[in-house]
Amino acid sequence: MSFLTKILFLLVVVTPVLGHAEMFTDNQCIDLSFKIDVTHKATLFGLLKKKLIVEKKQCLITIVSNSWKYLDNKWVVDVCREPVHIKYGTGIVEAYKKTTNCNAGDADQFCVLMDKLFAALQDDGLIFANGLKENLEDDHGKVYCSYELLQKYLGDSAVFNVGQSYDGILQNKKPIEVQAATTSSSAGVINEEKPSPVHGEF
Repeated sequence: MSFLTKILFLLVVVTPVLGHAEMFTDNQCIDLSFKIDVTHKATLFGLLKKKLIVEKKQCLITIVSNSWKYLDNKWVVDVCREPVHIKYGTGIVEAYKKTTNCNAGDADQFCVLMDKLFAALQDDGLIFANGLKENLEDDHGKVYCSYELLQKYLGDSAVFNVGQSYDGILQNKKPIEVQAATTSSSAGVINEEKPSPVHGEF
């Protein structure tokens, strides 16, 4: 095989492989545990930095957004726990249950915290994390995995289970076939009441 033929062979065979990364599976994402931080320069001519910390221990996802040196926003979400809720704060915890489907501009506290969480993941995570979103070994893939799980749990009220097999649930391929926490009377969610903070320690 001539040198030119070898070059053409590599271009035809290898290039498409390099340009295509297979998406991780649902269970690979759910079972994954990691801790990463994504840092990028912010305002004041890049003198300040913004940091996003994402820690995942299977179902438990902790997000810390550091906009300024001494000001943190912290969300803790367990995507395997009913009822659907967000724990927010540092030190003292405030837990907010989902009692309604959120719409744009909704003043419900759960919805406000959910919007802030997704904005932090998008603006400081998905945009700046290195690597490919399809690769769970890359920071981008880890952030994207967490983002997809949180979208399903917080947005669609889908409660996951460790050890259960899932296929095509993430990346909006098809609806999840598990019980939705906000539509079940057994989930303990009272739809007529506003979410009230539940105080406790981490």
